[in-house]
Amino acid sequence: MDAFVFAAVLFAAACHAGWNAAIKRGLDPLATTVLISIGAAVVSALCLPVVGLPAPAAWPWCAASVAIHLVYFAALIESYRAGDMGQVYPIARGSAPLMTATATTVFLGERLGLAGWCGIILLSPG
Repeated sequence: MDAFVFAAVLFAAACHAGWNAAIKRGLDPLATTVLISIGAAVVSALCLPVVGLPAPAAWPWCAASVAIHLVYFAALIESYRAGDMGQVYPIARGSAPLMTATATTVFLGERLGLAGWCGIILLSPG
């Protein structure tokens, strides 16, 4: 793996853990989540001149992604209100690949091979 890609992946992981810690430790999880989302929107807007808008065919998928993430953030906020970060964060991170693979299989007809399912089954409990 290229050193730049490796550094970017590590930076993304650190950011992800950092904003989850901020949601858990912030004074108001909803306000913290909204501020983090606004920050992500600003960064995305700054990238628009370089990457451009998505193709029109992608807009329904973008809308679906927004809806899914609203539910995800609401569930995450409530989970952090009720549980410890040491439990909530690993469960949220480990369950996401399993839920994504299951949903794409059921709703979109995507089929993972045996190696793909084995990888997800090994990854999720980790």
